[in-house]
Amino acid sequence: MLTIEAVATIDAEGTLTVRAPKPVPVGRHRVVVIIDEAAEVSPTRRLPSLADFRANLGATPPPGNAVLEAREIERS
Repeated sequence: MLTIEAVATIDAEGTLTVRAPKPVPVGRHRVVVIIDEAAEVSPTRRLPSLADFRANLGATPPPGNAVLEAREIERS
């Protein structure tokens, strides 16, 4: 099972169009569609926030700048 969150378009005839990511194989698939009418769709595409994603998983952010701290540890 693969979970995909995407923005879809529904035309005047009721046809739903959504672009699937590349790892999804070509062919027929069983899908479940949930339409969130309250969601605001931005016309510009932004990359998702990794910090928000980790927070949704319940991970606590490391104190300070973890990348710089790791480099300082490597130097010593």
